[in-house]
Amino acid sequence: MDDETYLENLNDLFHRDGWKALMTDLEETHRRLQNITDIDTLEQLHNRKGQLQMVNHFLTLENQIELAGQHEAA
Repeated sequence: MDDETYLENLNDLFHRDGWKALMTDLEETHRRLQNITDIDTLEQLHNRKGQLQMVNHFLTLENQIELAGQHEAA
């Protein structure tokens, strides 16, 4: 699959109801994960950091792909 097709497929995904529902769920998860008062160990802190990184990746994916598409068009 070439880059253009990949970007088109992702843009199609972003307009689907399932993607919007996933983003709503991930926004709630993001809010919940930001509370670090329930973390007792360094291991739990590192785990939470990894969880937040993954959630942030998906929450920003649409914007990242939009920027990549603009870069491709330039």
